[in-house]
Amino acid sequence: MEALLKVTADVRSPARPWATIGREPVKLFLGDSVNAIGDRPSRVTLVTRNGVPDMVLLDDDAVRFRGKAYSALVAVCKAICGKSSPHDAVLDLGELLADPIAVSALGGHTSRPNLEIYLRDHLQSKHCLGNAVSIENGALKFHCEIHQIEHSEVPPA
Repeated sequence: MEALLKVTADVRSPARPWATIGREPVKLFLGDSVNAIGDRPSRVTLVTRNGVPDMVLLDDDAVRFRGKAYSALVAVCKAICGKSSPHDAVLDLGELLADPIAVSALGGHTSRPNLEIYLRDHLQSKHCLGNAVSIENGALKFHCEIHQIEHSEVPPA
């Protein structure tokens, strides 16, 4: 578990122990999950190095989970960012099914119903994006901004 707290305190002069006024949880990561506190992410950023996906950021937090959910997230981000208007975060599932690389990254599903189930299981789980993504009328819709940046554009930590 990793937690980020906002702590307010009275600092006295001359120096004495601080008198804590309040503690407010800001972020909570349980294992490799996304932030368990707060709303859905407002921004998903696919970070590439030499055009190859390197990491995914949800808001400003690096995604820690891997496996099928991570592969699915990268595949749909690549597909959305490859469109002429990448900030239009709606992707017809037919576009994913037409891309053999995306199909491979999405469990090899070649039918729309199976792909929908796969995406629901892996992207809509509370451990991934939860309600920041939905599937409506055969399309995947992100309820947040989607961006892609090259690794050199990532500010140093």
